[in-house]
Amino acid sequence: MIRAIEDFAPEGVESGVGLAIQDEAGRYQFFLAGSRHLCPPGELFYAGIGGHREQGETWRQCAEREAMEEIGVGIRLLSSKETWHIPTSGPAVVVELTDELRPLALYEMIHPEETPRAGELYRLVVFLAQLQDEPEKLPPEEVSGILAMTSQQVIQGLDRKSALDELLLEGAKIVLEPNRIDRQTRLYPLGTAVALARVLETSSDRKQGENDGASRMSKRYSLRQATNADYDFLYHLKTTCLKEYVAATWGWDEEYQQGRFAEFFDPAATQVVVVDGRDVGQLSVEDKGEELFLAGIYLLPDWQNRGLGTEIIQSLLSAAEASGQWVSLQVLRVNPARSLYERLGFRVLAETDTHLIMHS
Repeated sequence: MIRAIEDFAPEGVESGVGLAIQDEAGRYQFFLAGSRHLCPPGELFYAGIGGHREQGETWRQCAEREAMEEIGVGIRLLSSKETWHIPTSGPAVVVELTDELRPLALYEMIHPEETPRAGELYRLVVFLAQLQDEPEKLPPEEVSGILAMTSQQVIQGLDRKSALDELLLEGAKIVLEPNRIDRQTRLYPLGTAVALARVLETSSDRKQGENDGASRMSKRYSLRQATNADYDFLYHLKTTCLKEYVAATWGWDEEYQQGRFAEFFDPAATQVVVVDGRDVGQLSVEDKGEELFLAGIYLLPDWQNRGLGTEIIQSLLSAAEASGQWVSLQVLRVNPARSLYERLGFRVLAETDTHLIMHS
């Protein structure tokens, strides 16, 4: 049981500090990966200021040192009203700590693939913090810029890779940018940014505040059996959701795609997602005995990043658990939906050149 930070990350385990820094407008500030970090072409990760805790350091000392090394300014740590424990799988839960300085989150982070310590567990202690001054210089090998994002953008980052220019149009702000970053660069969260998003998403206060309306609507979804009359809608839906990733993997041949869709179209195996009488998506699930195979879940763009997909999959997972089954799926490697599945507890079971096979 976790009663103090040291229960979560005792001396000697691989652990570190991350900072959830807010500006006066309430946006959260993240650093954009510098030149030493390996990122996919055309992409950069964003994460909280922070790093590895050295032997003998207190958590406060680690946070203050990392802030000076990465952005050259002092910080003030804030005690959080609640501390969230975010395990490697399953929901985030509030824990009661005896520490005087209470962190925002205790995050069990798995090092991502294609990094030196891929698959290993890292315990990240996330503190709320404020900057004591504006950063002026950045070490380019560590940090290429500092970006401030709205709470909603932080949450949405779990399910999408947005281009920098898109985020700026939506209300994000570049705090510091020594060398101009390509505005088409796509950004994805890592470490503290993921932990903060999980906290904001699962916090009841946050849901009732910023996203209460969308949450209420998503709870009213229903499923209906597809018919032959849904053919055009379902082809449009699949094309809208997958074309970008199919094109990036194999290239897009419209004639071939139409023919393949017609060949395998089976309304009996497809359900249409309905919200307030409007068709907004598709769910296809195959019962294979011990497992339920999630063959497809697609939502119109207006209904993505609003919690609806999460709710549908959670319902499927609950149904599977109740019947003693597990859920499997496959996702294109280039499809950012993988982060959603991982957040809901799916893990990679096998891989191909193009796909990841995952299970709950």
